[in-house]
Amino acid sequence: MVVAKCQLYGVKPIIKESVFDIVIDPTDVLGGFFQLHLKVGLRKGCSSYTIDWGDGVKVESSSYDIRHNYTKSGTYTVRVGETARWWRLYEGYAVRSDGRAFSLCPTVHLKCWSDYLESADGTFCGWNYPDDRGVVGSLIEWGKSIEKTFCCYQFLPNLTGSVPPWTEAIVDATGTYDECSNRSGFLPTWGPNIEEVTQCFKGCSNIKGEFKPWPQKCRSLD
Repeated sequence: MVVAKCQLYGVKPIIKESVFDIVIDPTDVLGGFFQLHLKVGLRKGCSSYTIDWGDGVKVESSSYDIRHNYTKSGTYTVRVGETARWWRLYEGYAVRSDGRAFSLCPTVHLKCWSDYLESADGTFCGWNYPDDRGVVGSLIEWGKSIEKTFCCYQFLPNLTGSVPPWTEAIVDATGTYDECSNRSGFLPTWGPNIEEVTQCFKGCSNIKGEFKPWPQKCRSLD
């Protein structure tokens, strides 16, 4: 498989791939499979991206929408390649024994962001499920080139632990932790180039400490 080549720019990358674990229970594949659906945007100058689905299947694609069927339960490590500018964990669904499809969000454990990513806009937004699955555990450090964290973790009450530091690259932090009610720890200092912070910590009742001085470039703090 040939990895697409493109012009690299910005800070010197350290971590090439975005990585997360997805845990699929036996009940998720009773109808034969569980399907994971991602949306992926390409970096400028790139013709394709790669995804390793963690079950022995690696693909190269140029499609904005990509799906994969898991046929067995287990924990799978998914890797999104460095030519992705942005990606979102968009949807998952399984099939009941009677053949009817239903939406499902299996457990996801965060591993790392690629330093090539330019945006985390809604990447894990709403990946939650009534039985305490969805995105769980502690947060990870932001990728060095991410400029937009808009609603990245919105509506994810099962995330725990402290908030990672903002980076110099982040400009738009709108709704990043909106309704992440189990977040804890102290508020980090705002990144120096953040311009938008609307609803960034809305509903985060367990976060402690005083608000730090607003970033000098901030235009919106609703």
